[in-house]
Amino acid sequence: MARPKKAVNEVRDNRLTVYLTDTEKESLYRVSETQNRPMTQLVNTAVQEWLNRLIDPPEGLKTARYEKIMEQDTEMLRGFICRNGHPFWVEWIQPTNPRCCPVCGSEREIRRIWDGTIHKGL
Repeated sequence: MARPKKAVNEVRDNRLTVYLTDTEKESLYRVSETQNRPMTQLVNTAVQEWLNRLIDPPEGLKTARYEKIMEQDTEMLRGFICRNGHPFWVEWIQPTNPRCCPVCGSEREIRRIWDGTIHKGL
């Protein structure tokens, strides 16, 4: 049975050759085996994360990043609740849990209640 064709927006036409030392190749191979992910996927993820962490990205990258955010139809969020019962959400990519409730400012007893993907719009 033939593999189904990829969607037009998932097709990757641009190729890049990456030259690695034997040590780098071995390290990447071991990580890919441990994570059970292809090496190309690990490299793509690493490059994306590096670009996202740039403090002062080029103007074109800033524009592309904001346009991508605006055109997203789903978003991954984590839900929390404070001791006063105020529910709130933060983006899944936040590296740490929130330290206080954005509604009342309470800094104690903030519990995680939900993780998931939401669809924007109605």
